[in-house]
Amino acid sequence: FLLDWLCPLGMHQYIDSFFDNGYDEMSVCRLIGETDLDAIGVVDSSHRVKILESV
Repeated sequence: FLLDWLCPLGMHQYIDSFFDNGYDEMSVCRLIGETDLDAIGVVDSSHRVKILESV
């Protein structure tokens, strides 16, 4: 799932971090927020926007 979601967004570098933090299903990823992105290590504001808009 993560490959199919993050790779087309150009966010493949976060796949391991998402998985390691328990974001391995879309139902969980739909609940993601700013604090979660901090924990995952997504610091680039444009990456954050892309990820949040895609869920």
